[in-house]
Amino acid sequence: INAEYGEKIKFSPMPESRACCGLDGCYHPNPELHPAAGEPHKNQTSSLPHTGEAVLRTSSNQLRRAETPTTTSDGQAVNIMVVTWNMGNAAPPDALDALLPACGGTADLIAVGLQGCEYPVVEPKGPAPDGVYHDGTIRQVHHVISRFLAQLGSTWEIVESAEVGGVKLVLFSRLGLHGHLGGIEFSQTTTSSTKGGTAIRLRVRDTSIAFMCCHLGGEEGHTRHREKRNDGCAEVFESARLGWSQCDVMSQTDHVFFFGDLSYRLNPAEDGQSKAGVHQKVVQMAKEHKWRELWVWDELAAETGAGRALYGFTEAEQTGGVYQFEPTYKVKRQAQLEYDGSCIPAWCDRILWKSLVAVKSDLRQEGLRVCGDISTSDHKPVQAQFALRTSPLPAYVRTNDTAFIKFHNLQGRGLKSCDIGGQSDPYVVFRGSGIEEQQTHAKRSTLNPDWQEAECPPLRCYVQDREALSRCTLILVIVDSDMVTSDDFMGSVQLHLGATQNGCAVDGDVVVFDLPVVWCGQHCGNLKGSFSMVWEKDGGPLSQGQFGVKEKGGCCVLA
Repeated sequence: INAEYGEKIKFSPMPESRACCGLDGCYHPNPELHPAAGEPHKNQTSSLPHTGEAVLRTSSNQLRRAETPTTTSDGQAVNIMVVTWNMGNAAPPDALDALLPACGGTADLIAVGLQGCEYPVVEPKGPAPDGVYHDGTIRQVHHVISRFLAQLGSTWEIVESAEVGGVKLVLFSRLGLHGHLGGIEFSQTTTSSTKGGTAIRLRVRDTSIAFMCCHLGGEEGHTRHREKRNDGCAEVFESARLGWSQCDVMSQTDHVFFFGDLSYRLNPAEDGQSKAGVHQKVVQMAKEHKWRELWVWDELAAETGAGRALYGFTEAEQTGGVYQFEPTYKVKRQAQLEYDGSCIPAWCDRILWKSLVAVKSDLRQEGLRVCGDISTSDHKPVQAQFALRTSPLPAYVRTNDTAFIKFHNLQGRGLKSCDIGGQSDPYVVFRGSGIEEQQTHAKRSTLNPDWQEAECPPLRCYVQDREALSRCTLILVIVDSDMVTSDDFMGSVQLHLGATQNGCAVDGDVVVFDLPVVWCGQHCGNLKGSFSMVWEKDGGPLSQGQFGVKEKGGCCVLA
């Protein structure tokens, strides 16, 4: 059984914001995660199961009828802050309040992604500063990370960090969350199309989260530069094989944050104007707050919409997907906002996110702003706040009311080419928390495979609660079979078992779908078909053995 043992946690409603420690200006909506100064830290009440019962994590625990990730009797909100800053290879300012609030403000998790973080440290000589990590180790940390720790205070710890060159990613957590974090992994890599990419993946209670930071190439003007940035995004995903190594992190993580100096530019219609004329035009439009007119020229918005990079990702949710503040690059290193004339101003510094379809409503953006008072770099930092709802783990209980998922057909169209000669040998792996993992056989030398009903194995469900199962996401991972080298990931599709969203159409008891296959943030073909869910207790065809499933020794085996 693909089950994870973990804690069953009971949560209390979140009290209103109030002062929660002895430091001035520190307010937090959940004092249990931020104890008063001098008091011991209090964890939430929890108990491990002692009855031999397996506790199963499901990747889709959104609360029924809940539209926003507010605290409920079944779960608790975790406040997340994400910051991205290209430091311009200069030391940070003495005051960091404009970047990180003292004591972390209302945040419980803070992810900081840095680029251009290579500068000489002018301080008294001595050993590098130390930081206490979640695993109990004390490690030497970069100067700027020690500054962040001092800004956050003693009620915070470093969960994990990753760095490559000038790209650094560090994740901080309140000590009150310490016992609810697990499965911590990280990756760091450089590729031909990036200056560095880093990633940290973890589980917060029963919810998986990944933070990914990168620095892409910064040239402007030519189509090939934009295409190189697209390739860089894909290479970061391809390299960050956290969790199950057969697929990218997006295909197996509830919520993924992707941020950094992505270097996508504005490409306005020049109409014969000089570069100086275009620069002046963009600056004037920014002064007049013509955000939507400027956004039409944004490269990343165009590439995302076309499926060439970060397909399915969201940004600036509160303002209709448009950044409503001044472009963050290229500015003069001074207090007042003034653009350097060498580059057309652009929103190079971005924060995007993507969630599995069944848990999409569990994450809500609550704020997005530019940190305009930071004047030590030619980039302005960007900060975003999110509220994430987490929920208790559903229990696995074996009953005679077992559900099976049966696919009636599968058809891939225009899939990714992985082999010499422009073809692939695709097969499909079915994965989902609480669902038996199975796979089809490979179809040889085709980008348009077809699997008939008899070729699609039935999938046993180990979550017996019908409502909980209807909130699960089933991932169809498409893989290219190779005889000599390891198999290649070709992309994935998300199916919401509730079958009422994600573009699926319900035809009686049969769910019909036609959905994009996404490989490392790029749209690579489509997968369509139909499936149904049958419960043995209902006397459906599964109980009559019509799907070729037999019980043998208490185990499910394919006939």
